[in-house]
Amino acid sequence: MLVGLGLALLPAGATAQQRIVITGFVQWIDGTKMQVMADTGYSINVNIDRISQDEYNTMRGGDRVRVFGFVTPDRSRVIAERIDRGPNTYDDLSAFPQAP
Repeated sequence: MLVGLGLALLPAGATAQQRIVITGFVQWIDGTKMQVMADTGYSINVNIDRISQDEYNTMRGGDRVRVFGFVTPDRSRVIAERIDRGPNTYDDLSAFPQAP
């Protein structure tokens, strides 16, 4: 799975509650989980349980986001502490981002 590979590439010290910022696009969002396709090409599992629902309740696949959080000790996901939305780069007819 790309999540494990992407997070495994982080230095060991970076995963010990060190803050991380991921910029990319929402692939899907469901309940307290969100999958983000990072600009680096990795698909990252993000736990959004700790943030206010107001920050994500209108998000959908294709939305551009910047996730602030930390990597869990087992490196399986990122725990979000804040999500900033960016300008969308998709058209109204598609839920998927368009190439620049």
